[in-house]
Amino acid sequence: MSKPSEPNRCAVIGNPIGHSLSPEIHSSFAQQFAMSLQYDKLLATDENFNQIVKNFFAAGGTGLNITTPFKEMAFELCVSTCELSRIAKSCNTLYMSSDQLVGTTTDSIGWLQDIRRLEFDFTDARILIIGAGGASRILIHTLLDHIDELNYSTIVWANRSIEKLAAEVDHHSIIKVGLDDIPQSDFDLVINGISVGWQNEFPDLAVKPTPNTVMYDLNYGGGAKPFHNWAIAQGASEDNCIDGWGMLVNQAAASFAIWWDKQPETTALIESGVISSESS
Repeated sequence: MSKPSEPNRCAVIGNPIGHSLSPEIHSSFAQQFAMSLQYDKLLATDENFNQIVKNFFAAGGTGLNITTPFKEMAFELCVSTCELSRIAKSCNTLYMSSDQLVGTTTDSIGWLQDIRRLEFDFTDARILIIGAGGASRILIHTLLDHIDELNYSTIVWANRSIEKLAAEVDHHSIIKVGLDDIPQSDFDLVINGISVGWQNEFPDLAVKPTPNTVMYDLNYGGGAKPFHNWAIAQGASEDNCIDGWGMLVNQAAASFAIWWDKQPETTALIESGVISSESS
């Protein structure tokens, strides 16, 4: 008996997943190329994540996006991964090649393209990264890979569990601290990589941004509102509070290009703003 085939099917897996705008984004990309595409949202748990991935590709699915909290589990499943995924032990894009599961990350290029779109000046910048999940680890290594080009000064990397940071990369530009031990500093860029915003929460950190500090949340829409509200209360400028919508669209475009060998245009979609009331 031949296996069922769903060659134009893709999906995103996460928990929570109801808020995800990936289906709308990929549908927009498919329209650019007059493609027929089914893109689903799959809710998983730690217990059934591996089986959901296996079932998806066994049914002939083309590609999976992975979001919180499964990027590390996705990495462990893959037979082959890109160098950055191996360093950070994180994958957000999966596909099959020669009957082997391949994983990569498009978070890096998605964020770099967006921060360049915003024309942020990294020269001598002090950067604070909050959280040590897959996307945060990818950004740490992305910043280290581009240190000569960007010429920033220091990265303070803060996480609830300092022990988790201890096992990560060591570099003279990185200071690792707990969330309660973030040093007082005039940070130029604060990046939020924790996802509690989707539970309408954000910790009350002892960080005092200036009106010039760029406050960048890797979450978007409703998931970015708690960080945004906290940042404003601490003295940040409304104009300098950025959510991860641009990053999301750019990393989705990179995944789309991997699966279909077609590069979508992203500018109009990014500038249109978040495209679903689910995120408001």
